Amino acid sequence: MYKLRVRTSFEAGHYLPWHQKCCEQHGHTYYCRFVVGSEQLDENGIVMDLGVLKALCEGIVGQLDHKNLNDRFDSPTVEVVARWLYRELVRVLQNRSHVQVIEVVVREGEGGEVVYDGEN
Repeated sequence: MYKLRVRTSFEAGHYLPWHQKCCEQHGHTYYCRFVVGSEQLDENGIVMDLGVLKALCEGIVGQLDHKNLNDRFDSPTVEVVARWLYRELVRVLQNRSHVQVIEVVVREGEGGEVVYDGEN
């Protein structure tokens, strides 16, 4: 399988009322890695244009950039954000039947990261 990876980031604020440390409004830089793949290449010998993939991913994260994530998600954890990004990428790639979303990785600042690889 061929795999393409693109990275992007966005800034956003949120709060987690149930969390002792994160119950107050605060912000993060979210670093995202999107991975798509295909067993086959198109007529040009590529999975898809990396620039197009990057632009699509930037359009997705642009919906969250400089926003309060609590306005979009009931519980805006990094896990929930990763799942939403994955589903959005699946949606925008639906007309490219040979390309599948492999995973989305989201890092909230330095430290750990969340990997979401689908509904399986």
